[in-house]
Amino acid sequence: MTWMTWRQMRAGSLAALAVVAAAAITLTITGVHLSSLYSGYLSCSGFTCNAKLDDIGRSYRHIKLIGTALIAVPVVLGVFWGAPLVAREIESGTYRLAWVQGVSRTRWMASKLAVTGAATALVAGALTFAFTWWAIPFDRIEANRIDPSIFADRGIVPVAYALFAVALGVAAGTIIRRTLPAMAVTLVGFIAVRMVIQFYVRAHLIAPVHRVFALTQRFGLGIERSPSGIQLQAGTPEFHGAWVTSSHLVDSAGHAPTSAFINQACRAVLDVAPPSGPPQKGGAPSGPAIQAFQTCLSNVGARYHQVVSYQPASRFWELQWLESAIFLGLAAVLIGLSIYWVRRRLV
Repeated sequence: MTWMTWRQMRAGSLAALAVVAAAAITLTITGVHLSSLYSGYLSCSGFTCNAKLDDIGRSYRHIKLIGTALIAVPVVLGVFWGAPLVAREIESGTYRLAWVQGVSRTRWMASKLAVTGAATALVAGALTFAFTWWAIPFDRIEANRIDPSIFADRGIVPVAYALFAVALGVAAGTIIRRTLPAMAVTLVGFIAVRMVIQFYVRAHLIAPVHRVFALTQRFGLGIERSPSGIQLQAGTPEFHGAWVTSSHLVDSAGHAPTSAFINQACRAVLDVAPPSGPPQKGGAPSGPAIQAFQTCLSNVGARYHQVVSYQPASRFWELQWLESAIFLGLAAVLIGLSIYWVRRRLV
């Protein structure tokens, strides 16, 4: 059964191998150059450092599309490897031939899942390892791997994503019994789960760090005129490499400022602020505008302070392992469901 499964997915495996090889060669060649630029940056001094940093930034921007493409690798594997794995056999009826030749349903499924799972982990792991190695110089400078725009194409989570996507495809194909609908369900389901985890779960896997800051001119204060008056947005402090999950103004009781209070505290801004629209040429703030802003800041700061919640850069690997555990756990549940369905419900 293992050999048969390999023969069935041989074309897809060879195509995936070609993609991995092309990406590895590209990343190796450009990675050596990027490492050389990084070594030059470490030994630079004075104004030459800015030029070295710009060179690193340009090199990273040219190749980072490979990292962006890594986000699509798991769902592609799930759609084209996972969804047809069982659904194609059911549609063609070939699964019955295997069962009448003495191959049990459990062994039939185990062989398919073992080969496909190993190939998935190998492809996703190779691509992720290559890109993570390639981006080391940039990550050491920026230290922002925990940022949501970068987190998903570094470390080990892409492998967990891929295994979950394939498991989702297998489960969809087993239950729906049609390849094309199963592929559509895999695509939509994977994207939905990824978005839920990224936007609603990841920030709470570990309790975020909370910092309280007095509302001062150091962090700035965004002021925007609206039909109802004034909207305030406190500036976000810089935490090197951290992922800021929330920033808001509250009073000692934890309540946000009301529109009535803001309009009252910043009334002078309404009188001197220019109308909304693009700034005029040379339109630096005038003396009255600066005074109005400082008065607004002082009035709001006397009652409210800023609370910032963030995940430190040092938690990158903790979050990687926790999120990977979630996706691997979901994959295990889906695989268990698929095996149950084949053993009990598939006739």
